[in-house]
Amino acid sequence: MSRTSCDELEVMFPIDIRQRETCQKTFDKLTLFDNRVSSDKIHFKRQKMAKNRLIVLVISVMLSIGGFFLHAYELSLEESIESALENNKQLQAEKKSKEIAVWQKRSALTNFLPKVNLNTSAVRIDDSSFEQATEIFEIPVLSRDPVNPFTEYYVPFSAAALQGIHQTSYRSNITVTQPLFLGGKIALSYRISSLASDISEKNYTQQINELTYQVAYLYFNILKLNEMQDITQKSIESANVQLATIQQKKELGMARKTDVLQWRVRLQEHHQTLIEVQDNLKVLTDLWSITVGQPNRYPAPINTEKVLTSINSMADYDPEQSDEQIQKIIDQVMTGSPWLSITNISKDINRLSYRMAQGNFLPNLNLQFNYEIDDGETLDFSGNKSWNIAAVLSIPLFNGGANYTQLQVAKKELRQAEIASLSVMEMLENEAIRLARNQMRSAKAVKNSELNLELTRQNYNNLIQLLAQEMLTSRELLDAENMLRAAQMQHISSIYDFIVSKYELIQLGANKDINIGE
Repeated sequence: MSRTSCDELEVMFPIDIRQRETCQKTFDKLTLFDNRVSSDKIHFKRQKMAKNRLIVLVISVMLSIGGFFLHAYELSLEESIESALENNKQLQAEKKSKEIAVWQKRSALTNFLPKVNLNTSAVRIDDSSFEQATEIFEIPVLSRDPVNPFTEYYVPFSAAALQGIHQTSYRSNITVTQPLFLGGKIALSYRISSLASDISEKNYTQQINELTYQVAYLYFNILKLNEMQDITQKSIESANVQLATIQQKKELGMARKTDVLQWRVRLQEHHQTLIEVQDNLKVLTDLWSITVGQPNRYPAPINTEKVLTSINSMADYDPEQSDEQIQKIIDQVMTGSPWLSITNISKDINRLSYRMAQGNFLPNLNLQFNYEIDDGETLDFSGNKSWNIAAVLSIPLFNGGANYTQLQVAKKELRQAEIASLSVMEMLENEAIRLARNQMRSAKAVKNSELNLELTRQNYNNLIQLLAQEMLTSRELLDAENMLRAAQMQHISSIYDFIVSKYELIQLGANKDINIGE
């Protein structure tokens, strides 16, 4: 703001010297005030700029911190699986079963070792029985005179004194028993317990495979629904833009009311789809959190572009390569399947049980050593000491038919286990072929959906340009928008289906050589 000086004022209006001095003082004060105001404005602007920079810095720090905490609340697939293995109660119970089987194996080993027992007994005879047992009899002394053999002399006699009977007697001894031959049952029982320990180990591995697949299935389906949610939200934004455009054209008389209604219907369909996706996402996320034992944590996104390398490689397999891949997977499953190992081990256990049932017809031989360290009326280990050793041979002759019936039961169980093993082998082979073909079909589906998405996107972009040039109806753009959204959904779904198919093979027993992009 410029001010009029006193010189300019004097030219415009005649003034005297006194008025001029007063005018000059007033002008100087106004100039000083203007300079202060200008300086304050500059200072205020600088403060405002500094404040804005501070706000931007605070916002940047908050965003970076927020991103850090958001990342901290995410779990990778490996972390999710590790957490699930640590927190799963069923797996923990199976781990205890494995430990129990190890101790049962050690217990079976003790049957080869001798058993040593220290036995001590105390026997008390009631007063009446003791008096009868210790009653003193008088036995006459016979003479050599055949005419008068009896004399007047008698000898006192007591059976208790002869046999060493005490009213309270103590007996202590050490017994050592060593089995020498029990029809092979000791060795067979140890081998059975060892195989049972192997079954427990395989059960534990099977539980790990199943839990790994469960976590991976939930993990990748959550990521798939997240991407579908993003696609649906973008479709809503696009539909809002198109609806606003159509409404403007209708106001100008360049579109029909039906076009507006169609886009409103399509927008409502997108909102309904978004609600369904979000509901399913909430259900899967809650289940995933419970499974991994980490509430308020979320699956970390992966870089699906890294997966496309193996997908494109598998999608280009010729029939010969496909057959080789199928056979490779079958071999891996047959070698690494815990389920098949369990059935084969069960068959071996039943075979040993059958041999044990045959051993019931064989004799048993035990060696027993007994050392008596005390036998008297006081427990002071000062009584008579003696020892004996005995070899006991037992030959089963007739046991009411129990041995025969047990043999027949073991024989039938063995046959049943053999049939079950063959059935599991056939099932695993068929399942391996199905999953291998499904994996290759998923790879081809990803490649086809990628091409379809590109063509659909190009078609949609061209139609938008034609609509802007008034060369296309709204209905045709609606169809193109629907095709694009379906192609995006199909492409995302096919990628995650391929990834999940790999974990299905892991659950079946294939190798864990899977590299998922992060």
